[in-house]
Amino acid sequence: MDVIINDFVTEVKKPKTIIKLIEFVFLCVALGTFFDSSNKCDDTHNFIGGTLMTAFTFAFIVSICYLCGQDLGKTFIEPLFSLWLLLCLFMSSILLMVHGSRSDGTATQTTSGVFCLFMCGLYVTDIVLYVRKHGTPFTGGMAAGEDD
Repeated sequence: MDVIINDFVTEVKKPKTIIKLIEFVFLCVALGTFFDSSNKCDDTHNFIGGTLMTAFTFAFIVSICYLCGQDLGKTFIEPLFSLWLLLCLFMSSILLMVHGSRSDGTATQTTSGVFCLFMCGLYVTDIVLYVRKHGTPFTGGMAAGEDD
């Protein structure tokens, strides 16, 4: 039992795990504030809600993998998905802050937009950590146009 606890504590101290856990907390706040103020069902709100739920699911699954000691290794799944979520969350943050600043907007929409912006910074950090550890896909192998 002590070995399992020591492994868990070791995994929690790693930067990638800390970032994912912080993302998870920020997503909980962003989801709570978004759904608290969301009383419409239009394209903008569907996009934002879908983006937040996708990011929440991804952060939850990856956090569990990291806490169990499972690294995603050199697969490009994590950085590509992080890049996609970075772009979608950035657009969501802009939409939320614009809607929050309107006369019919609420402060909770602006708060949710700010937390989406914070998560963008975490996803950038996540991508940078991945590139520092594994490099880019273009750092190894032959250059374009070279023969075997």
